[in-house]
Amino acid sequence: MKKWIWIECIILGVVLVAAAAVFVALPYITGPKLTEVPAPVLTVRTETAEPLNQKLGATWKVFDDRSLTAHSAFVYDCEEEEYLHMTGAPGQQVYPASITKLFTTYVMLQILKPDTKVTAGDALTLVRSNSSVAGIKKGDTLSVEQLIQGMLLPSGNDAACMLAVEAGRALAEDANLPCADAVARFMEEVNDRAKKEGLTGTHFVTPDGYHDPNHYTTLADMLKIGQLAMSDETIAKYAAVSQIETGLKDVPVWNNTNWLVRPESEYYCPYAKGLKTGRTTEAGNCLMSAFEIDGEVYIIGVFGCDKTADRFADTLHLLNGALGVTQ
Repeated sequence: MKKWIWIECIILGVVLVAAAAVFVALPYITGPKLTEVPAPVLTVRTETAEPLNQKLGATWKVFDDRSLTAHSAFVYDCEEEEYLHMTGAPGQQVYPASITKLFTTYVMLQILKPDTKVTAGDALTLVRSNSSVAGIKKGDTLSVEQLIQGMLLPSGNDAACMLAVEAGRALAEDANLPCADAVARFMEEVNDRAKKEGLTGTHFVTPDGYHDPNHYTTLADMLKIGQLAMSDETIAKYAAVSQIETGLKDVPVWNNTNWLVRPESEYYCPYAKGLKTGRTTEAGNCLMSAFEIDGEVYIIGVFGCDKTADRFADTLHLLNGALGVTQ
């Protein structure tokens, strides 16, 4: 009987030693264990909170008790060249929706002269159903600069298609190039320019941001696009305008879809300088915005918000948290 007890003890010891060996060796067999990335922490500049409240008055809504609805977001201090907040990762892929227009407008302005006149024609047939439009009708004649206003304020896909066709034909040096071919030529140029500008995670298919699974960018590239937009005098000017007269009979005024620059909106902030809204089913509600306070520029991006108003509330929540402005 004692003999069997000793045998059982020996067997048990062997099993325990083997189990311990497997436990130690397992990480080398299955590969290194991925460490969980901690949730990003919002950088709060509490030392500037009091001066900002005193000097600026903090007359805009703060939303300091809010939780983000955006699945991806960032706050970037252009002066210090640092992220103050990041939900997600800089290389995270996102669908930009109509925020695409910031970059396609930037490229268009490298090709077309602002005072060039464009008459609406077959290019309007390229506008997809359920698109946001500027209300341009066939036969309307507008300058390139006016069409850019139509892209940036009411987020007109009709204006975007007209300019993409015009730019594509200019690049091909063929005024009769079919509209679809002209847009394709323009988008080739857009993606070439994206590479030259260092947008390594970006590929655009449409000039207006209408959804396509191969039309995407990243948070880091979105920041660069925002900086490019702010560096362009024409884009920076019109992205910050609340409304503008069109000269069109059916649509006399274009209102900006960005409520941050609309004085009548509860989300208005006097330091907002644009930039662009976006929304598709796949992208959710998105917003790229810029603020200039005491000579410093902050760029904020929020992506995948549930409701239209959420993108503005999320943005102000992030801005005020980063600056230390409280209710």
